[in-house]
Amino acid sequence: MLQYHCSRGAGRDVKLLAARNLARAGETAKANRLIEQLERTASTDTMRKLYCLPTIHGAIETSKNNRSQGIRDLEAAVPYELGGTLAFQYLYPLWVRSWRIWRHITG
Repeated sequence: MLQYHCSRGAGRDVKLLAARNLARAGETAKANRLIEQLERTASTDTMRKLYCLPTIHGAIETSKNNRSQGIRDLEAAVPYELGGTLAFQYLYPLWVRSWRIWRHITG
């Protein structure tokens, strides 16, 4: 179903949410494909470029147990955490960092 919607010219918010959820589910290759599409069009959208995409990158790296890269990816979003967008609620990067810490503690 997701593939159908994303191939039918889904809007950027649908693709952002899909990439975020795929990253959290461990479907990192699919999430990366969507991220590549979104990065090509994000040059003028500050929240997407500096908040949403780094958060998804951090979630991808957390899913792959690459903790240090996940932290580096999430650092770009820190100044924008209280901003939020329609697709990403505020403080979502903080949630991803907490998820990374929980995964580290629980193994």
